Amino acid sequence: MPHRSKNVVIWNSLIRAYAWNGPFEEAIALYYKMLGYGITPNRFTFPFVLKACSALKEVDGGREIHFDIKRLRLESNVYVSTALVDFYAKCGCLDDAKEMFDKMPKRDVVAWNSMISGFSLHEGSYDEVVRLLVEMQNDMSPNSSTIVGVLPAVAQVNSLRHGKEIHGFCVRMGFVGDVVVGTGILDVYGKCQRIDYARRIFDMMGIVKNEVTWSAMAGAYVVCNYMREALELFCQLLMLKDDGIVLSAVTLATVTGVCAKLTDLSLGSCLHCYAIKSGFVLDLMVGNTLLSMYAKCGIINGAMRFFNEMEKRDAVSYTAIISGYVQNGNSEEGLRMFLEMQCSGINPEKATMASVLSACSHLAALHYGSCSHCLAIVVSAVGKDDFASFSGSLVDTICIPFNPLGRERVSICSLNNVQAQHFIDNVKSHKNGASLGIKLSTTVSRTMAEDGIQRCQVQKDKIKYCSVLYLANRDMSRRKRLLRLRGTVAANMRIYVPVNAVVVRKDGVG
Repeated sequence: MPHRSKNVVIWNSLIRAYAWNGPFEEAIALYYKMLGYGITPNRFTFPFVLKACSALKEVDGGREIHFDIKRLRLESNVYVSTALVDFYAKCGCLDDAKEMFDKMPKRDVVAWNSMISGFSLHEGSYDEVVRLLVEMQNDMSPNSSTIVGVLPAVAQVNSLRHGKEIHGFCVRMGFVGDVVVGTGILDVYGKCQRIDYARRIFDMMGIVKNEVTWSAMAGAYVVCNYMREALELFCQLLMLKDDGIVLSAVTLATVTGVCAKLTDLSLGSCLHCYAIKSGFVLDLMVGNTLLSMYAKCGIINGAMRFFNEMEKRDAVSYTAIISGYVQNGNSEEGLRMFLEMQCSGINPEKATMASVLSACSHLAALHYGSCSHCLAIVVSAVGKDDFASFSGSLVDTICIPFNPLGRERVSICSLNNVQAQHFIDNVKSHKNGASLGIKLSTTVSRTMAEDGIQRCQVQKDKIKYCSVLYLANRDMSRRKRLLRLRGTVAANMRIYVPVNAVVVRKDGVG
């Protein structure tokens, strides 16, 4: 038994086995049990236990182990310091990782790779990854592991030019024969919407393809909206099961997502059966895609039954069931699930708030919609680049249909105008101008038309301009001004405005 041995090598071997194969909690527990028996860890112990901490995102536990490293004066050891850099970077503590990296007296290629791969896992760190790669080449040449660490960052920003440059570098250095490098390049081309390049890389890899390569190719087809081709590739993969290639959880989740987009309930049910027999149904990612598939296929009761059977749930799980209820016309139940999500301590995501706002719109629940809007801001779900995805739901919620009851109708009508005016005042640039333009044309009151035209003149948004122009045309008293604005805005925006956008009758009344 290890607790009877004072040999640190035996303890290190056990901790290493759990750190690589799991359960990771056992590796951390063995470390503390080792300390409890008075056995002093050495420089080989800490890389293993820190790897387990990074796998669990156990930041506090990792910091305690870092304190032990300082106490034993092992922080300057290249193996231990590299493990610390890798731990902090993978856990998202990028400032701590950079501080630890800068303090290293000596850096080898593994330390550079840990820093680069750790930063590339997090959005918004692309510039830092490129800077590290350039700085690394002042000391040493990148190897294939370096390229594998850089490629996810390139794929995140969809930088086709940099992807081609890295591909050319790999050809010159002879890295293209590496299945991991080839899979990474394939993934970059797929994310950059170049399915032809991705397929060419896939075919050139020949027999060295593994299940990750097949999954990456299927994912590239899905990203480029080639759903049928993704299913055909999946069928080819099934025929290769006898050659030692087995389906992974990622592949199964990808194909299930295809069934959800195609609303193919038959194949989706077959995949659900396969997930049960293979044990992948316990995987959270697979479970979320199955949940989304049933919801999008209209089997909301089956989706809810599967949701209740899930052992683990995250924000994606709740978002899938909430959007499923909203899309299937049961917004009240969707809001109830949102309340359950909050009670469970899971923070909502952008897609969650969009579904909740849509539910408030369907229920004409202005108060709940306003509260949801505030919550979306509090959880930083609505940012400058993400505001367009919420604009349609917000306009729907703010400009709710009038209550047919007499006394409430006037007050709600007045409130709608005020709220809609406030919303338009805060509208900046929208990627989805068509959706917002259509909603504005059907909800904004006539008294706001002229202000809307002036705003569109500044923003040069064609769709919103035409929508508001059509709306303003219904106010006959502004005919001449509209004609003048029409000419000015159309000239500035360089668009063709149909003649029937502003109709001039022979009697002089527009």
